[in-house]
Amino acid sequence: MAQRKRRTTPTSKYSMASAYYAQKQYYTIGASINAVNYFGDMAPSSSILSTDIRFTRPNFSLFIMRRIRPRVSLKASIMWSRLEGDDFNANTADGNAKFRFFRNLHFRNDVKEFDFTAIIDLFENKQTFLKRPDIIPYLMIGIGVMAHNPIAKTPVDLDASIGPAAQWVDLQPLGTEGQGRPGYKKSYSLIQVVIPAGIGVRYKINSRIDLGFEWSFRYTFTDYLDDVSGNYVDPGILGQNSLAYAMSDRTQESIAAYANKSREIGMREFLGADNPHIPAFEPRSGFGLEGDQRGKPTEKDMYMIYGFHINYIIPPRGRKARFR
Repeated sequence: MAQRKRRTTPTSKYSMASAYYAQKQYYTIGASINAVNYFGDMAPSSSILSTDIRFTRPNFSLFIMRRIRPRVSLKASIMWSRLEGDDFNANTADGNAKFRFFRNLHFRNDVKEFDFTAIIDLFENKQTFLKRPDIIPYLMIGIGVMAHNPIAKTPVDLDASIGPAAQWVDLQPLGTEGQGRPGYKKSYSLIQVVIPAGIGVRYKINSRIDLGFEWSFRYTFTDYLDDVSGNYVDPGILGQNSLAYAMSDRTQESIAAYANKSREIGMREFLGADNPHIPAFEPRSGFGLEGDQRGKPTEKDMYMIYGFHINYIIPPRGRKARFR
């Protein structure tokens, strides 16, 4: 009787329950290959969710996930994304966006991200990983930090005294909208907070491997993933014969630097002028002058990631109940 009483003490019950629950908590490691699209001031139209499918670029990630509850897991990820945009592909049929073709800006940005997300399964699993459902849809939301650095190509006919032609250069140090100069905003940070949110589904291939598909948005707190946000500035602020000015106002370039194509046809369409004697590339009121709109600061930049990932479950090492 004494031995039976000892085996049913609260401490023994707790140890057995802990050992049983430990079998339901486990780690998962995985990797993914995805596609990424950018949304921002260089999207092809004025819609906040407009994107250019031609600029779909790769995203790669590695992650580790810990299941902590029947529906909840915590996930830590590191990833790399390439974002791109080019005004050369602007939708000139959109009356609110055709000015983007005239603006003639482009960018590329390789974004490195580290984030934590909560994964909330829609199907509960109170059993071990071996008895998880074959298909599990889920929601995700979290917080992360990203490092980014927008770059662009210099004009193809840039004067050699200013810099090399048709070469990629960092945009943030140039302060293309006057950043860092007296009377203007300070330079934007290349380290930013990001909020990942999305949905996904996992499919059980075997006892330890899942194949998943995930679709998510990255909401950022910056409007400078593309180095475009506010207004044009006085050329004298940037230095009229400087690289900063050449990268700030590109309206008079006849060749789109990134696409490496003539802008003549598009400019004629924009101006509604078929007469070849009318100059297509010259200063025009409302474009490129101090105070003229260059971007839209009220809408932050975002990017969307979607693709497949493979998960490998690391079986937990159960703790044996101790009997005396």
